[in-house]
Amino acid sequence: MRPAADPPRSDTIPPHTALVVGATGLVGRHVVRILAHDDAYGAIRVVARRPLPAELAHPKIEEHVLDFDRLRAHRSELVGDHVFCALGTTRRAAGSKARFREVDLEYPRLIAEAARHNGARYFSLVSAVGADPDSRIFYNRVKGEAEEAVRQVGWPGGAALRPSMLGGVHEGRPLERVGQWIARWLPGRYRLVEAEDVARVMVRLARAEDPGWKTVESEAIRALARPDPR
Repeated sequence: MRPAADPPRSDTIPPHTALVVGATGLVGRHVVRILAHDDAYGAIRVVARRPLPAELAHPKIEEHVLDFDRLRAHRSELVGDHVFCALGTTRRAAGSKARFREVDLEYPRLIAEAARHNGARYFSLVSAVGADPDSRIFYNRVKGEAEEAVRQVGWPGGAALRPSMLGGVHEGRPLERVGQWIARWLPGRYRLVEAEDVARVMVRLARAEDPGWKTVESEAIRALARPDPR
């Protein structure tokens, strides 16, 4: 796959509105930062479970702190042309398989349905390497089911990004840092992917707004994140 070029924009085209869900996470923070400095986006609607860190403050941002367990009651607030969903947890952090499914499958499904109903045109989902609805591995199966649930909403365009372990600052998680160091030396699709690169590719693909649903594997994310040689 060739690197995703940032498409030129005409002054006659109104800027997009972005809806970012999971903006306080590792990838989501980078998405917000990139969008804030992208003239293609005139407004950034952030939906999160806690306030954004002060360093992400920007005049473009409209912040909504919600109780995600009551997402159905906030459907009207899930509005934007392009949706960036970077929600995710771990089995340990979730506390149970049922809770993990709720955060990683049911929340994205509800967000996709509401945003599409409200007129969104493009959905970008952070998934994971190995995502497969038929997998025997619980984590991979839920991630695959989430991709399928979002895709079936019927998007004009969208993408599921499947990074391997993410590079970035995992505060207070020393085992994550050890895992990152190891993952930098793994072969192929299991090699570490920088969280900022995932965010950059999400934004580039959304701006291009190509029709159809794409699955972007870990190696492709690294390739697409490189600057366009032109």
